[in-house]
Amino acid sequence: MYAPSYGIMGPYRATSTHALTPHEQVLNLKMSSYRIVVEWGFGNILNQFSYTEWKRNQKNGQSPVALNYLIPVLLYNCQTCLRGRNQITPPSLETYLKCYAQLLIEPLYEPCVHPFELPSL
Repeated sequence: MYAPSYGIMGPYRATSTHALTPHEQVLNLKMSSYRIVVEWGFGNILNQFSYTEWKRNQKNGQSPVALNYLIPVLLYNCQTCLRGRNQITPPSLETYLKCYAQLLIEPLYEPCVHPFELPSL
């Protein structure tokens, strides 16, 4: 379990002083299915690019651990754009790579416009 921070979000939790609203319950239900798909994606990356899982080769400070994972993610996402097998219609490879390049040049300043919308609640 990760603490909520920029880019990481967990489910809404009820507390002794706050019951979940119906909107929060629906959102938790919808997000749980997305989390499963994301976890499958992580598993697929580890299966297709097995060197990302070799703990002895991924030593912080001795090898570029983040880069060794980001490159397989980039390649896997490119493969998804080309194959199109996904729960949503992925962007074209050209659109994805333009957005990826934009993030490298101007990280998080102006979001890239994606050709799909998230489902409404």
